[in-house]
Amino acid sequence: MWNENITNEYRLNAYLKKEDPARWKETILKGNLKRTIECNEFKKLIYDHYGEKCNCCGIVGEIFLCIDHVNNDGAIRKKLGEPKRGREFYLWIINNNFPEDLQILCYNCNSAKHKNNGKCPHQESKTQD
Repeated sequence: MWNENITNEYRLNAYLKKEDPARWKETILKGNLKRTIECNEFKKLIYDHYGEKCNCCGIVGEIFLCIDHVNNDGAIRKKLGEPKRGREFYLWIINNNFPEDLQILCYNCNSAKHKNNGKCPHQESKTQD
């Protein structure tokens, strides 16, 4: 009675969850760990390429940083099929040879840029000086 669109991996997952919960949990944890390690490796490549600090204020520390669309077109590009976040987005960046219209910003500068019509207040103060 399985739907033909359901993958074999999903079927095995459902079977293990019901019949052998301990093995199911171990399988899930191994898969999650592998994806987390891959994701961290991809992120490291990206930060090595773009720089490991905020392109606006200069703050350092991966926990503070995120990837920003320089031209403020992230929403449009996501509607056109660019992955939104995480592992798939990191792979997309790597497979597209690290597009020049991306940069590293801290979450504060990224948020301020979004709320300030595409320009971080730090950049505005630099241009006024």
